[in-house]
Amino acid sequence: MIPVLIMVTMSVFFLLQLTGDPIRMFISTGVDLDAEQIEVLRHELGLDRSLPVQYGMWLGRALQGDLGRSTHTGRLVTDELKARLPVTFQLGIISWIISGIIAIPLGIIAAVYRGSKLDMFATVTAISGVAVPSFWLGIMLILLFSVALRWLPPCGWVNLWDNPIESLRYMAMPVLSLSLAGAALNMRQTRSAMLEVLMQDYIRTARAKGLSERTVIWLHAFKNACLPVVTQMGLQVGRLFGGVVIIETVFMIPGMGRMMVTAIFGRDFLLVQGGVLIIALFIVFANLVTDLLYAYLDPRIRYR
Repeated sequence: MIPVLIMVTMSVFFLLQLTGDPIRMFISTGVDLDAEQIEVLRHELGLDRSLPVQYGMWLGRALQGDLGRSTHTGRLVTDELKARLPVTFQLGIISWIISGIIAIPLGIIAAVYRGSKLDMFATVTAISGVAVPSFWLGIMLILLFSVALRWLPPCGWVNLWDNPIESLRYMAMPVLSLSLAGAALNMRQTRSAMLEVLMQDYIRTARAKGLSERTVIWLHAFKNACLPVVTQMGLQVGRLFGGVVIIETVFMIPGMGRMMVTAIFGRDFLLVQGGVLIIALFIVFANLVTDLLYAYLDPRIRYR
């Protein structure tokens, strides 16, 4: 985990330097600074040091919980992240859960009734979900449910604990936009894994022993087909955070994704680096949990 986080933060840090001098951003937005003030500000931000030294200073402060201050708002980066992270976390987790709830039963049904109309419907739905970009789907949902039918609000956000009903109305379209592509991939993976397991000898033996079909499917087949499904859902965490950046912009949701888009256009380097670090932490942690689940689901796997 540690080498991955270092490589991610290092890559983002040096790539951001290619976008230009953040001090020039103040001048371009109409801030009146003379040459002396520019040099003072550059020194305060540590921008007069070499790039490796700047990265080392930032990393050292980050290990102590200090991610610096936003050059655009002047607020601490940690305060910005604390305000935005719950929104993104709520949106991402609900989308991830919904994609699993939709995908796993559909994948199992498609595998059990292979070649049937149900299988064809699930397969077509999966292909459509993968092919449709999430931002396009979000725009189409706005046109249908907000502009034409006027059932749902087109944009905005309400915290779940403040007003659950209103929050669900605001979340409905963003969650659907995010979860559809993930559900399609999870469904295809579940169907493929189940088809492979259902052809094994121990499944025929379980049926020959007189076990009910439900017991055979859920207790014997699905448990042994879980590994690739768990892998797919673990990797989906990274795709969800990538999709959140677009979806939060489309629906004007005040989360980390929209914050980072604004920070990128404003060349707010410290805010972008802090956001990337938090997202990388979540993705790496999700991969760690996925690896640990392997040993639980398959006793043959042991980490030494």
